[in-house]
Amino acid sequence: MVLVVTLTVTAVIAIAADVKGLSQTNITKDYRNIHPILGIAVTCFCVTNALISVFRCPPDDRYRVVFNGVHRLFGISSHYLSIVTIMVGTQMDRSTLPPEAGAVVYTHTAVLVLFEVVHNYLRCRQDLQDKGQIILASSLDNPIISGN
Repeated sequence: MVLVVTLTVTAVIAIAADVKGLSQTNITKDYRNIHPILGIAVTCFCVTNALISVFRCPPDDRYRVVFNGVHRLFGISSHYLSIVTIMVGTQMDRSTLPPEAGAVVYTHTAVLVLFEVVHNYLRCRQDLQDKGQIILASSLDNPIISGN
């Protein structure tokens, strides 16, 4: 997490130095003008998430669930918002990227969504096993769930 925050803040500083500071943007004129606003939002989310982790409570604390939820919310939000920011950034004139560069970002997003779906499925399956409900059938099409 330290690396992510360091690289994100460094990128914002480098970009601000390159464009000679922050300027006003008109997002109604061109949707791509929202890229700087999204970049600052991503930076704020990353820094906030790092600060939240400083106040982590012990694992057996009754508020640990709240901490985990808030920490996860900021982490996932910054991740997905950064993907949207990159998608918009690849379409900006200043990026000088070929139009095919967007395909790389879209492919990354598709793979990320696939991993999220598989991860959530496996986590739910593990939760069922941990609660004493065992999946008896190995077929994913017709699982038989048995409770105690």
